[in-house]
Amino acid sequence: MSNINLGKLFYKISKILIGLVLLLLIMSVRPLSLINSAPDSGSENIVNIKDYGAKFNDPTFDNMPIIQKIQDDLTEKGGGTIYIPDNGDLYIKPHLKLQSNIHFLGDETKSTIKLTPDTKNFWTIFLIEHVENISFKNLEINTNKEQRTDYDIAKEPQMIFSLAESHHIDVENNDLIGNGVWIYASHINEEIDYSTELSFNNNIVIWKAGDSSKKNNLPKGVSIDNSILYFDALDYDVHNNTFITQDGTKNMTAIEAHGANVEVSNNTIDGFRTGLIVWSLVQNTPRTNDIKENNFLVENNLFNNVENGVTIGASTGAKGDFDIKGVEIINNKILLNPDKFDRGSSRGIEIYIPNKEASGIGENIKIDSNVIQSFPDKTIYKDSSSIYNFTGINISSGELDNIQITNNDIINNPGLGISLSNTYPETIQITNSVITDNTVIDQFSNENITISNMDKDLPVNIKESREVMLLNLILENNRVIYIRETDQ
Repeated sequence: MSNINLGKLFYKISKILIGLVLLLLIMSVRPLSLINSAPDSGSENIVNIKDYGAKFNDPTFDNMPIIQKIQDDLTEKGGGTIYIPDNGDLYIKPHLKLQSNIHFLGDETKSTIKLTPDTKNFWTIFLIEHVENISFKNLEINTNKEQRTDYDIAKEPQMIFSLAESHHIDVENNDLIGNGVWIYASHINEEIDYSTELSFNNNIVIWKAGDSSKKNNLPKGVSIDNSILYFDALDYDVHNNTFITQDGTKNMTAIEAHGANVEVSNNTIDGFRTGLIVWSLVQNTPRTNDIKENNFLVENNLFNNVENGVTIGASTGAKGDFDIKGVEIINNKILLNPDKFDRGSSRGIEIYIPNKEASGIGENIKIDSNVIQSFPDKTIYKDSSSIYNFTGINISSGELDNIQITNNDIINNPGLGISLSNTYPETIQITNSVITDNTVIDQFSNENITISNMDKDLPVNIKESREVMLLNLILENNRVIYIRETDQ
């Protein structure tokens, strides 16, 4: 081949290579028209809220009518995704009643939805009632306590999510910042059955004391009995979340879990009066006819700076008496601050099943391999009876069968390590149960609590002043160790 032909061939190859390079460069540059375009959500119908005229960073503009319009249009197509880009604060006013098959999606940086400053009292932002297949992902939803005035959560609960008889609801990877009685609540009543298949995972939940405008000088928030997450539901899981309270309150629980087939795992709960309440069903419905056990698993959670860790109980009253059966509390770490709310009591794990005028029982409850540790030198109470109010593991009442309390470490507790104390005016009846291989380190660690007539080397204390019936209870290999110096 001549040099001329070789030159022409080289020239053609060079043009092809240059063209390919230019094409790759063009494809790598994101066109301006695609900025904040809707990501792939797995849904065929996805709408960018900007395409409907949404305004960001304008606290005087309510975007909720726009969201309602998008939902209406998507519902006509069988459902879809409302995409909210991370363009600043998207202000709304309550509320939106969700339709089935509607999904809210933000950017991975978490797009912000915030209440307008002039929002007053309200029930909920998102009403999820008699629907299915709903999700919220990658959002910050903020009730905007700092900018709002003239509201009172004693009058309206001011939730972010309110659920009733809904199914397949997924709340994942959000920041939820609220100040209401609840942030997320699933309720039932005589006319509404349990919700099912709920997932609440990988969220950061921040509760800011929802003091009403009339009482905003209260240093510890409202005196309303509130739970940040409240479940009357079946088949739900709460995984890998962080719960934080920035302001304490006299009555506050991070998670109140009623129902059956529940898993609560790998959560961090920081600064609450009570970390977790594990409770029975509260009402019989057609969905509960075949439920024989509650099947609660509480595993690998961190309860930090709480007054009480986990309470296990059952409902009694006009709607009936309910058993709590099948509970496992395993491998949790509970760090107690007995002085946090000045209430005169603090317990790591407690079983409380009212039985004075009720027939509910507790059965198949396993408390294994937990670490319960109290902050040192925190308790100031000098009443000798208070020793029963400060326990690592406490059985205070109930008709109980097959209770296993094993392999737990209870450290630096100001009162008793393990107690069957019958604190409440009911009896304790325990059958076919074991309390074995537990280690109590430095119990009675606070000198302000009187321990007269108490055996400080006894790891399991049974208070005999009230009716306590023990049948086939095995107490073996429990021990007390003292590391800190004490003159008691």
